[in-house]
Amino acid sequence: MEKRDLNVFGLGRITVTYTADEHRPGDNAVTVYGDYKISIHLSNGLYGVINDRLVGGERGDVSLYAPEELHFGRFTVAGRFRFINILLSADCVRSLEAEHPPLSRLFCTHGDRQNSIRAEAADKARIIESAETLALFAEHRGTCSELEAFSLILQLLLLCATLYGQPSCLQTAPIASPFVQRTVEYIARHYADRLTLDSLARIAGCSTVYLSMCFKQYMGSTVHQYLTEYRISKAAALLRAGCSVTDVCYRVGFSDCSGFIRLFKKKRALTPYQYKQNATASADTPITLRKR
Repeated sequence: MEKRDLNVFGLGRITVTYTADEHRPGDNAVTVYGDYKISIHLSNGLYGVINDRLVGGERGDVSLYAPEELHFGRFTVAGRFRFINILLSADCVRSLEAEHPPLSRLFCTHGDRQNSIRAEAADKARIIESAETLALFAEHRGTCSELEAFSLILQLLLLCATLYGQPSCLQTAPIASPFVQRTVEYIARHYADRLTLDSLARIAGCSTVYLSMCFKQYMGSTVHQYLTEYRISKAAALLRAGCSVTDVCYRVGFSDCSGFIRLFKKKRALTPYQYKQNATASADTPITLRKR
């Protein structure tokens, strides 16, 4: 992965990463970022899995992720897959929204937000051309300056804001297993409750063995791993909002504060208190839940 950081006009940090790797069919690590993330697919056959939906799949598709939103990549065939990620800090997003109010639709965090855009041919060509230029920029190749890279990113964001919500540009599909879909939806609504594999299997309408098998297949992690990371991501958001460590512990479903502190530090490399005091620490570093 190649990476470049920008902070043009003091608007806040923007990180551009370019990845071009060989993959076999399967999933990569479950990941969560502290930044807003816009991913531009430069290969066919690469999907994002987020909540209970599949997004992307075609060259030129754009996937949108809010901070602390769990997701991972799904590779449908063997081959070399390429994509650009644009990570924007919260400060940068606030600055851009102040200058360009239409961008706020891209950075909403409500549950029914749109996670993917598939443009028509002309706009898709513009997206791909800009993304390929940014790939060269991330690799420290080509002639694109930091100011020109920022201009390209802003143009991409404004184009995506124009396309956002248009019926012809919606591109999302449910994951294949209805049992997994019900489980993920239930966790999103009830993550603070006492949840067990048995109770979730009853909600899903299948056996615990079958749910475990399906969940690992479609979501790339065990039910327990997914639930834990979901709670930690919610805890991180509450800590950034200024809530106390003790309050956050119980609000996201943990019953033991010391255990919550140990687990949070394991997942985020900081104690909850440290994270609260330095909410932007390592914001552009993805947190990995597991790898196959």
